[in-house]
Amino acid sequence: MYKKTVVLILSIAIVLLSTLVVAGCEPDPVEGVRGIELEDGALKEVYRVDETIDYSNAYLLVTYTGGRVQRVQITPNMVSGFSTDIPSNQSTMTVSFAGYSVEWIYRVIGSSEAANSFRLNVSVSEDNTVSVSASGTENFTALGVMFEVVMTGMSLNYNESDPDSAVEVAAEGMYCSVNVTGGASFKTVLWAKDGRTPMTDGVILTFKIRKKGTEKAILTLQKATVSDGAGDYSVPQSTIEIS
Repeated sequence: MYKKTVVLILSIAIVLLSTLVVAGCEPDPVEGVRGIELEDGALKEVYRVDETIDYSNAYLLVTYTGGRVQRVQITPNMVSGFSTDIPSNQSTMTVSFAGYSVEWIYRVIGSSEAANSFRLNVSVSEDNTVSVSASGTENFTALGVMFEVVMTGMSLNYNESDPDSAVEVAAEGMYCSVNVTGGASFKTVLWAKDGRTPMTDGVILTFKIRKKGTEKAILTLQKATVSDGAGDYSVPQSTIEIS
């Protein structure tokens, strides 16, 4: 009887021990995140003006409560505080994941052409209408802008007897003056009619072009200057290739 009792107790103990071992090997069904860190080389320490993050090489190392470490790719919606609008000796971006966040200090280098957030952008429609747009006005009071348009493989489509008709102002409350220096280039100035109402993001002017055969067509906005009424600031040039 004693032997049978001992055998029974040992059998139960072995079953319990086996159950514990199996349970210990199974992954935690409610495993959570314990912490995150940036993988080495995920983000750069120095960016140039208007440069973006290369997300193809940006990864987090995520540690879970069970001790498992996973490599997770960073996406744009995980990043806040990143801007390369203007040069900066020290800026901080934050990368967030699953309620955790990690900060990364970086700096932005560039020329004096990026003294503020204002930018000029150019696009072209199928009917060869070129649109020049302003952006970054939410952080800069733009009361006037001046720039030169230079074209290769195309020319301005306008009535030579009426150079002022070469461009059409799209921004409300703005005056425009045009100086056509040749069929492939012109200078223009736009400024607020009342001297105090700033531009907003969007198309500020349009003009028509005509292409020259099959030659590659390139249009550049250059020598741009924007004014806030207190000073004049250079704006980076913008280029588009038109097929």
